[in-house]
Amino acid sequence: NNRYIKFTVEDSGVGIAKQDIKQLFKMFGTIKKHREMYNSKGTGLGLTIAKKLTESLGGSIEIRSREGEGTLAQFTVRDWTVGDGLDEGTPDRIAIT
Repeated sequence: NNRYIKFTVEDSGVGIAKQDIKQLFKMFGTIKKHREMYNSKGTGLGLTIAKKLTESLGGSIEIRSREGEGTLAQFTVRDWTVGDGLDEGTPDRIAIT
């Protein structure tokens, strides 16, 4: 089966500096600027776990961002559904507002 399911989440927030994006996937990696800006107390494990889980499912994860414009997070996983994939009529895009 060579089918993949792609998930995309996009925002129009403050964005992430290019040099900080690699830090997001490091164990316990956090971005000082964002910690201070939002008084965040995250552990820096969330995206590390998400990356490992995504890769274990035959997929990948990536973050694209521009400071002042927002961030796009996207991951794909293999479509492990029985048969030929998703049921007909299932939307390929869902917007959550």
